[in-house]
Amino acid sequence: MKTIKTLNISYNNINSEGAQALAGVLKVNKTLTEFYISGNQISDAGAIALAGALKINKTLTKLDISYNQIETKGIEALANALKVNGTLTELDIKYNQIYDAGGQDLAEGLKMNRTLTTLNISGNQIGNAGGQALAEALKVNKTLTELDISHNKIGDAGAQALATALQTNATLTKLIISSDTVNTIVKTQLETNTRIQFV
Repeated sequence: MKTIKTLNISYNNINSEGAQALAGVLKVNKTLTEFYISGNQISDAGAIALAGALKINKTLTKLDISYNQIETKGIEALANALKVNGTLTELDIKYNQIYDAGGQDLAEGLKMNRTLTTLNISGNQIGNAGGQALAEALKVNKTLTELDISHNKIGDAGAQALATALQTNATLTKLIISSDTVNTIVKTQLETNTRIQFV
């Protein structure tokens, strides 16, 4: 009998109730390693339910919940799950409604997380305050190797903070950031760091 290790139910009009039901399955499932639920409408309620599952699940390594109308409360719950989850290595939450508060919550989660290697939070509304919080997290996080924060609203102050953090952080190999929110002088300074990629 074959065991399902990857489940992709992206773009299926799944709402928060559907996500809550799936979260219940994840709490007891012991085989699934990759779960893709991108492009649905799970919103905060669905994200909160999935975050609860992440606190219990011991097998999931990759979760894609991008394009799902997740806002502040959902991101806060996911960030708290990162503090205790010990298996997730890749998290994709691009193109939701993450603002500075969400970026700050995620930063607190990254400070305590010991397994995540790839985080994609591109296409949100994170500004300098969120960027600076993430920079502080990078100073203590020892596992993240790739961070995509492109297509947010991180300007010069946030970009400079992130570049400074890379002087301390020895783990991150790729930081993707948008060039159109950073002025030419700052961009020229940051381009000398080969770990920073502009898009």
